[in-house]
Amino acid sequence: MRANLQTAGTFGGELRPQRAQSLASLTYESALQDRLVYGTPDIVANRLKEFRDELGLSGVLMEPNVGGLLSPERLDDTIRLFGQAVAPQLQP
Repeated sequence: MRANLQTAGTFGGELRPQRAQSLASLTYESALQDRLVYGTPDIVANRLKEFRDELGLSGVLMEPNVGGLLSPERLDDTIRLFGQAVAPQLQP
């Protein structure tokens, strides 16, 4: 996440120092509470529904390969599972 802050066009320049500081102190547990979702399709769908209901979300942004460590095959499987098994559960 921190690396994305350095990418041109991701956030307004004035927000980058604050966001970098916030991410520098972010713990894994904290990220799982309100920023990240992973697991089986049912776990992901249920957690996204919780976020939707709690925060009034109308959509989500999927970043299936943060850090770029997934193989192309694993990345393809992740995207396919999201489209076939998670996204349909999020429909109103």
